[in-house]
Amino acid sequence: MLIPSAVSSKSWNLMFDPVKAAGAYELVEQERFALDTRLHP
Repeated sequence: MLIPSAVSSKSWNLMFDPVKAAGAYELVEQERFALDTRLHP
């Protein structure tokens, strides 16, 4: 299940069963983590 983030238009929340999905996915792109300071002032 892929759900768009409510905080960032560039982020998605991905939920899956890794056992069932083994071999069916690959990392395409991953950005370095950056904490949104608007959430933690």
